[in-house]
Amino acid sequence: MGWTDDVSLATALRDGLKTNYPGFVQGTIPQSPLSRHSEVNTLYYSPHALLSHNFEERINFCNLAAQAIFGYTADEAIGMLSLDLVPEGLKQGREKLFETVIHEQRLAVVETKRITKPGRIIDIRAHVFPYELQPGKHSIAAVVEMILDG
Repeated sequence: MGWTDDVSLATALRDGLKTNYPGFVQGTIPQSPLSRHSEVNTLYYSPHALLSHNFEERINFCNLAAQAIFGYTADEAIGMLSLDLVPEGLKQGREKLFETVIHEQRLAVVETKRITKPGRIIDIRAHVFPYELQPGKHSIAAVVEMILDG
């Protein structure tokens, strides 16, 4: 099953968003959507950039808005280590943040830097939240916004 057919992931992300980021706007599904599943499409076409990763910290969802920020297509991003988007000097502390978010089951907002596909370092604000990837087991997702200068 490809990611465009992963209704259980889309449902888990939607549930995590409802609890932790109630302002998330679902996307309007175009006439010829990417997936045959509305659960996937409403997240994929959202104006909010959404990334998630699995237990191995590999990206398992990347919507259009996140593609616009980071420069990777969904097919390129999915399977990448989420750590590959992090500049060298900022890799420490991620595990602690993730453990805290999962353990406390709450949203954390962090301002940090990430690397785009062309290698540019950008400032972002990430609304990091837990979602239940499997019954009783949580992973991390984030609604990301680019912080523009000035």
